[in-house]
Amino acid sequence: MNKIIYKDKRYKVKRLVKEDPEEDIDYWKSLIPHDIVLKKDGKLWFLTEMTDAIIIEEINNGSE
Repeated sequence: MNKIIYKDKRYKVKRLVKEDPEEDIDYWKSLIPHDIVLKKDGKLWFLTEMTDAIIIEEINNGSE
């Protein structure tokens, strides 16, 4: 599962759709569950926010 951070929030990538100027984005929005849609590299990124994530183990970067 792909995850990204955008504006200090964590999101799961639900689906990537190739951007097509002849297609209506509202069509895809009606089909794919999402919290936010971003455009990058000619693709539409449909994302859902990860609100229920908890830290199981923190990584120690040798600071002890």
